[in-house]
Amino acid sequence: MLFYFSFSALAIAIALQSAIQHNELPNDASTWFFILLVGVLSPVTLPCMLRKKALDLYHRHVQTQAA
Repeated sequence: MLFYFSFSALAIAIALQSAIQHNELPNDASTWFFILLVGVLSPVTLPCMLRKKALDLYHRHVQTQAA
């Protein structure tokens, strides 16, 4: 159970960080519901988010190597 809550907290933190970086601070109920849903479904959403972040870092690295 502790692992589930730690994965949920990490998924929520990543979703909040993304919302803050895009200047779309959650201020309505639907955004908070989505972030809560990300936390509940963290066994599915967390690996997908981490994969996306890793691919973004890889593509940035490849672009800097090509330039």
